[in-house]
Amino acid sequence: MIFEQEPENFQSEFDLATCFIEHEGEILLLLRQPWETDGSTWCLPGGMVDPGETPMQAVIREIKEEASIDLPVEALQFVKKVFVRKPDREFVMHCFYINFLERPEAKANPDEHSDFKWIKPQDAPSLPLISDGLQTIELFLKWKSET
Repeated sequence: MIFEQEPENFQSEFDLATCFIEHEGEILLLLRQPWETDGSTWCLPGGMVDPGETPMQAVIREIKEEASIDLPVEALQFVKKVFVRKPDREFVMHCFYINFLERPEAKANPDEHSDFKWIKPQDAPSLPLISDGLQTIELFLKWKSET
């Protein structure tokens, strides 16, 4: 479950950074390899923030590693910091956004993902999404409607 405010007794084990990469109303999703946590589900690109790294540095690094896309730092927008509580772990997720005028050439890193696709956010519920994936996309749509 995703919380916009830190819940009581929240014990974050790590920080994660993710990015809504948009082009002409579609966002990029990656298909997790079957052996990964939440395997064979679609997710936003992103990953863990390494020690000594800022969330922005992490999201730039992770998107390059996972999808071979270079994120220009000057175009990245911070969306929101949220608190994720799962049955077995809790973590902080830093959400970013970028809109590309030209669709970047994505390439899924086979060590982590088997495929990628561009999809309208409102069509995402038709896919098997990572746990809390739909709630994350709804958070993005809410943020976008307010900006």
